[in-house]
Amino acid sequence: MGFICPECRVAQRSQLALMEHYDTMHAPTTSSQDTRQPSSRRDLVPSSHERGTTTSSSERHSHTDADGLSVDQRAFLDALAPQLLEMKQASRAIGNALDHHNAQLDRLDAKSDKAKDDMRLVTAKAINLTRTSMTIDVQFRCALQEQHSRRFLTPTSHGDPVFR
Repeated sequence: MGFICPECRVAQRSQLALMEHYDTMHAPTTSSQDTRQPSSRRDLVPSSHERGTTTSSSERHSHTDADGLSVDQRAFLDALAPQLLEMKQASRAIGNALDHHNAQLDRLDAKSDKAKDDMRLVTAKAINLTRTSMTIDVQFRCALQEQHSRRFLTPTSHGDPVFR
């Protein structure tokens, strides 16, 4: 695991590379910030004669665990663990919701395919019914009228037609 820039989250190979990256990419631009923060990498990294009083880099790297992580790296990972667990649970919940919605979409697709097939069958049956010759009993009424008297011929209760 390398060193990660806190501003842009870019991994660097060493602490010095991280310092150079930070100085070039994220250097403060105002003079008031320059007075509060060290201006160069030399101010941030102690010189060789000053290292005797502080913990040296070899001592710092000698405190690694079984995974090969330093104390700082382990603390960083431990601080990230709850957030990573929360993100893992959220991604699982999203995945489960997507699976549920995909199953619903599959059911709807199957139902629409079945309805489409049923409509094709109904259409085919309707076409077959209209193609066949149907016997239609035509019923109508007519009235006969005599030309000279203009009387209509009507049936009576006896069945004999009479002009009225």
